[in-house]
Amino acid sequence: MNLEQTLLDTKYKSKLENIIGHSKNLFKKDVLHHKYYTLHGMDHSHAIISKLDKLIDGISPNNKLTRAEIFYLLASVYLHDVGMLISYPEDVERAKTISIQKKKPFTKEDLIRDEHNIRSGKYIIEHELDLKLDHVESECVKLICEGHRLVDLTTENYNDRLVGDERIRVRLLAALLRFSDELDISYQRAPKVLMDIFKEDMPDFSKLHWLKHYYTNGVGIEPNSNLKTVIEIQTQYPDRERGRKITEELIFKPIENSLRIVDRIFLEYGLNEIVGKVPEKRLN
Repeated sequence: MNLEQTLLDTKYKSKLENIIGHSKNLFKKDVLHHKYYTLHGMDHSHAIISKLDKLIDGISPNNKLTRAEIFYLLASVYLHDVGMLISYPEDVERAKTISIQKKKPFTKEDLIRDEHNIRSGKYIIEHELDLKLDHVESECVKLICEGHRLVDLTTENYNDRLVGDERIRVRLLAALLRFSDELDISYQRAPKVLMDIFKEDMPDFSKLHWLKHYYTNGVGIEPNSNLKTVIEIQTQYPDRERGRKITEELIFKPIENSLRIVDRIFLEYGLNEIVGKVPEKRLN
């Protein structure tokens, strides 16, 4: 399914175009608060949508997304990471306090990353007029964006929402965004030329995340609404022992953990996922 094309002849087309333009302008300002993070922005959003196009084909026919739900899902894809661009005056002091509590380095940038889903939600509410969303629509998009990481999707906050006469399954939409976001791992998000520039000063934690992307060739999704949607992950790396540790701990385990969280939600709508690991290859 091409999700964006399904909205071409609907009232949602111009609304989504406005949100895409708004997001594009934000990320053009290039004020991400951590130079060591893997690439976010519009390319990341497009990659997530590519994953969603295939994942959604695995939903059982009687549970297919409505056009309204597709709009709120796509709007959330384009806005879910805007919180990475937002800092608050108290961030530095809060980060220092957390660093003392955790007894390890914790920076303002780490704080922004940890809270970016909540900051995205707050941004959406504060800028609903610019986004051309009313107060009910903005609440739906806020919940989906906040739910793309960490937030408990089983609470009543994520029960179905009515927007006029449209029923929006925000729990399902947040689960779809969360899982497709986790699946966007690829060497294309960690260009070697940038890693070569940063690697001398890059913290170990950030370096591992760059490597998990760099060592991932890609993720394939084979949907089947009658059986199971198969997700294949292909990796390659120069050192077998180090590479296996990275792929198991930083690639497969987070995806499997994410799937474990959303699996019950997916199964309710006939979406049955399995993660397959393609035999690794060695870099030349």
